[in-house]
Order: sequence, then C-alpha cells, then structure tokens
Amino acid sequence: RMAAPRAFEAARPSGAPALRLTLKPLSSQDLEQSGGEAAAILLVRDPIAEAGRHAQAVQDRFNLTAAETRLAQALMAGVSPVEFARSQVLSVNTVYTHLSRLKEKAVAHRLPELIGRLNGA
Repeated sequence: RMAAPRAFEAARPSGAPALRLTLKPLSSQDLEQSGGEAAAILLVRDPIAEAGRHAQAVQDRFNLTAAETRLAQALMAGVSPVEFARSQVLSVNTVYTHLSRLKEKAVAHRLPELIGRLNGA
C-alpha cells in the first residue's frame, strides 16, 4: 500500500506567501520504471505565480484595464473597496468607478456575484 502524500509549506525569507509543497510517494510501478532511483516526487506550488496567471485570465476574459485588474485581484483576496482605496492611495470615488465598470464588464449586479464571476474566470 502506498503512503499518503504529505503537504507542508515553506516560508520565504522575504515574508511573501509561503510555497506549498507536496511530497508524493511513487507507486510501485513508477518506482520500478525509475530503476529504484526515485521514491517520491516533490510538487511545488507558488501562490504568487498562480495569482499572476489568474489575474491575467481575469483581465483577458473581461477585457479589464490594469487598474480594474488590480481591484479585481484585491476583491478576490477579500479586500473591501474602501480598504483597497486606502492601500493604493486612491479616492474612494475612483475605486467605486472602477468597481462599477468591473460589474458592468462581468455582468454582475452585486459584489458577491462579481467576486464569484471573477473567481470562475
């Protein structure tokens, strides 16, 4: 019987989001094919790279401007429009204008609906 994969995180010295590592034992068939030289495979997921790919997909799908894409990323991360305005040193009115355009482009009427559509991109 094959051992279960082990998942853990590796902190980055920079404080950026941790890498997500999964150590997955090879099946007996894979072990035989490797000539016994490998017993497991290490899978590495980088949430920063994943977020960048997702942001590009969202931007492409909804034809967003760079500013709208940054707001979309913040909303998907759970940041409120007002918090986003403060963090980006923007007026709340500017952020709500971007939010209105985001809703229009994603054909969403309410914020939860918008976030659902963005996450589904």
